[in-house]
Order: sequence, then structure tokens, then C-alpha cells
Amino acid sequence: MEVDGYTPAVKMEKSYENETSEALIQAQYLMNSGDVSAAIELLLVLEKKTRKSSDVKSNTRILEKVIEMCHESGDWRRLNEQLKTLSSNHGNLDQSVSSMIKKAVGYLGTTPDQETETEYIITLRKITEGKMLVEKERAKLTRLLSEIYEKQGDIEQANDIIQEDQIETFGSLDKREKTDFILEQMRLCLARNDYVKMAIISKKINISYFKNKEAEDLKLRYYELMIMYGIHEVEYLEVSNHYFNIFSTESISSDEKKWPDIVARMVMFCILAPFNNEQSDALNRLYLLPNLEKLPLCHELSKLFVSKKLIVWGNLLSSYQSHLLEKLDVFDQSSEYGKKHLEALRQRVVEHNIRVISKYYSKINLIRLSELIGLDIEESEKKLCSLIVEKVIYARIDRPHGIVSFVEPKSVNDKLDMWVSDVNKLLGLVEKTSHLIEKEHVLHKISQTN
Repeated sequence: MEVDGYTPAVKMEKSYENETSEALIQAQYLMNSGDVSAAIELLLVLEKKTRKSSDVKSNTRILEKVIEMCHESGDWRRLNEQLKTLSSNHGNLDQSVSSMIKKAVGYLGTTPDQETETEYIITLRKITEGKMLVEKERAKLTRLLSEIYEKQGDIEQANDIIQEDQIETFGSLDKREKTDFILEQMRLCLARNDYVKMAIISKKINISYFKNKEAEDLKLRYYELMIMYGIHEVEYLEVSNHYFNIFSTESISSDEKKWPDIVARMVMFCILAPFNNEQSDALNRLYLLPNLEKLPLCHELSKLFVSKKLIVWGNLLSSYQSHLLEKLDVFDQSSEYGKKHLEALRQRVVEHNIRVISKYYSKINLIRLSELIGLDIEESEKKLCSLIVEKVIYARIDRPHGIVSFVEPKSVNDKLDMWVSDVNKLLGLVEKTSHLIEKEHVLHKISQTN
């Protein structure tokens, strides 16, 4: 979008204030007589003179009167034409055109039908493009036109319209207005399933702004959108962090009806996230959360994954499915995401069991391993290999003998360090023994002397 720089006020060569007042009275008389065209022609002649002489005040009065007469006559086509003409005249005065546009924006909502309103908004958006003095009006028009297309079911067009404005460059809008506009851009990107662009746009928001109490509603909207994005991208740990940010909002944490559901989702998505140091640390911190203790089922479920004990998938389902899992739409089996989340939970249980087994066994038969984790031999080997590749555990599989070894071989440096340590211990024992022997000799000689 090309930006018209603000033109500094120029020195007025001649004042047409008296002529303008007389012309406005004559134009109103012609208007009342029903001759709108003659009234407009009368004003346009004087408009050119005021524009050439840089009489901003008179020029503004004339421009506003022209569009006012078009509006009062109900001729929206003429109004659109005059707006285009008056805003594109050579040497037009920025302040006058801006005042005219602001007055024209005030006519929104008075159009006879939706089609006329759409055409009127399109005209206003065209003449506001690149004009710094009417950035607020431009943003308002863009939102309105986007909403119209969305109501008509044209999500693609609605998204294209709202993405045209780089709102972060609009200097006349405050932080809240910019953030609100960007959130709308993100929402429509999600509605269009454009997740890549949504992720790019989300980076335009500085989340430190959400520390302000008056921005709580925007904060909640932002993290709700990011949760939808994270679920689609299978970034469960990020989703859990987003829920934590929602929970840390005062209006949520102080509401006994809202925070339990948020905390339950926060814990569930943390459990669904693949194991790594960050996930393990997050789950342990959530387990110690005071509010979690008030949710016994969630607390017990998180304890299963924090402790170093095997989890039986069947027992987990029987204990938590009807009382916890089915109450959260996270595991709604009627949706594709719900089925995916339940399968992810099963995979996390299997991975947890393998990690526990690797802590207690140095070697284990593959058949016994598959029995403990509840999978057949082929699936067990596949899951074990994936954990090895991801460096979650160390293991080597002896396929001919069906033995899995979890003992990591020592490197040459490790062996050398162990040897040096053993030699130092040995020398220390020799020195201590020699000292004790010498002590016995001294005591024996003293006893003989006596």
C-alpha cells in the first residue's frame, strides 16, 4: 500500500470565507428547490478557487457540504462519484479531504441496503488508502467490509480484505486497537485454514502488552487462537503453556467455575506432549501446583507420569475415562482431534513404560518387554527404535536372541577415567596400610622398651 506523506500546511494566498458562506446559502436554496446538480456545480466552482489559494477552512466547508447534499438527496451513486473526484483533484488539501472522509464515514449505517453499503465502503477504502490522517477510519472500514463478506459466507474474501492493511504501521492507532485488529487477522487465517500465515501474523503481537490489566480480554483471545493453532500443529507442550498463561490471568484464576477446566486441560496437554527435558520439568512443576490438588483425578493422573512406575493402559482407561477424559472435549471421540489425542495419550503411556523399564533393567527379553508395555513384539520394537533415534533412552537390540540391552557402553575416555580413579583409590589404600603398619611397629618398640 502506497502511503501519501502528510503535506504541511501552506500559506493561504487568499481567503474566500465570505464567498463560501454566500455560496453555501445559495446551494442550500437550490437543494431545497430540488436542483441538487446545480447546487453541487455552484460549490465545485468555488471549491477549485479555495483549493488553489490554499484556503483550508473554506475548502473543508465546501467539501463537507457537497457530500452532505448528496447524502440528504439519497443519491448514493452520486455520493460515491463525488468522493472519488474530490479526493483525487490535483493539489487537494490533505486536511480538507480528511475532514470530508471522516464526515462520510459517519454516514455508514444509513444506506438503504447491504449492496449499497458494500459499494460505499469499497469507495471509502479506496480513497483512504495511504492517507495517514485517516488511518483510524481506514481500519474501521476494513473491519466492516471483512465482516460483511464473512456474514455472506465468503471467508476467503473476508480474509483477503483484512490482510491488505499492515496495521502495525498505522501510527494513529493505539496499542489496543492494533492488537485487536491483528487478532482479527489471526482469527480469519484460522477460519481459512491458513496456519502458516497465522503463525507469521501472531509474531506481530508483543505479549508483554498483556501484562496490562485492561488488556485481559485481548490476552484471552490471543491464547485461545494460539491454542487452536497449537492443537492443529500437534505442539501440545506449547498448548499447555498457553493454558497456563490463561490460568495466570486474574479473571480466570479467581473464578472457581473457570479455572478447574483450564487446569485440567493444561495438565492433559502437558501429558500428551512427547517426553523431553522441558516437558518433564513442566509436568513436575504442574504436579506441585496447589490448585491441582483440588482436582483429585487430574492430580492422580499426573502422578502416574511423574512417578517411576509402570502404567497399565486398561486400568488407566477404567479409572479416568468416564470421570475425567470424557468430560473434556479434548478426547471427544466424535471429532478427529479427539481420536488423535486419545491415541497420543496411549503412545505417551507406552513411552513412559519403556523409560521406566530402562531404569530398572540392564537387559530384558523382547517378549517380556512387549508384555510389560502391552504391545506385540513388532510394535514394541518399532516404538523402542523411535525412542532410541530420538535419544530419549539408550538401548541396543540383539534381534537373533531377542534381547534388549539398556547398558550404555563406556567410551575410551570413560574407561580411562575409571582406571585412573581406581588406581588413585588403590594407591590411597596402600599409603593408608603402610601408615598403619608403621604405626604398629612404633607401638611395638615402645612396649618392648618399657
